[in-house]
Amino acid sequence: MQLDTHSLPKTHHEPIDPFIAGVWPIELSLSQRHHWIGNYFEDIGLPDGLMDHWDDFADSWNDLEQDQFMADGGRYRSRRFTEFYYDNAAAELHAQKHRPFYQSAEINTLNGGVDRKFSPITPFIANHPITAAMIRQHATTFSELTGCNRWAINFHQVRITANDGMEGKPAPEGLHKDGVTYTTLFCVKRRNVAGAENLMFDNNKEPLFSTTLTKTSDIIIFEDAAFYHDVTPITPAHPDEPAERDMLFIEFTCC
Repeated sequence: MQLDTHSLPKTHHEPIDPFIAGVWPIELSLSQRHHWIGNYFEDIGLPDGLMDHWDDFADSWNDLEQDQFMADGGRYRSRRFTEFYYDNAAAELHAQKHRPFYQSAEINTLNGGVDRKFSPITPFIANHPITAAMIRQHATTFSELTGCNRWAINFHQVRITANDGMEGKPAPEGLHKDGVTYTTLFCVKRRNVAGAENLMFDNNKEPLFSTTLTKTSDIIIFEDAAFYHDVTPITPAHPDEPAERDMLFIEFTCC
């Protein structure tokens, strides 16, 4: 789908409604607009003391492995992936036995239909207090909204790179859904990045709005059933230096 992104309302610069960062509670925005956009550190916040551990957490994106399952032949994506299970009523969080990541070809028209054998996140990140805090905070909110207390969670660490001769594609499959209940897109770091505009569409694939996650902990949370979404490619803002976009994707499915 070709889209003139300049025609989409920009939530960071031209708010189209009050359901954006710091204006309404997340629960209200998710229940009435099925999405929320904000900055995690500023609007939600980590539990006391955990910000001291942020740099070690973010540095783990330097230890990702190249995605070998790119049907377009792209060499621009590195990642790790692990599944968790969280019982909100019992406040129990467990990493699941590692297995390949699978999406149907209907969900992912480029890379779906095959078992993608990504390396798991490291034990350091699987047991990191920031990992646990973010999962618990999200799951608690989603349980309050839905009444569902048991969540299957996909935890993806992803880096997209680009250079003067190669653009990076954050969503090479194009316009898509994730096939989950809720999705969180969390910006860990952008370095020398131009592009990566998040595009949101309704279920008729009509454009709704766009936003760009420009700084650390900028975040979009949305109900997957309510939207299709896409991301524009990245290129280096300064052509003589490479570009890197580090993202954390956390997907929650009621089970």
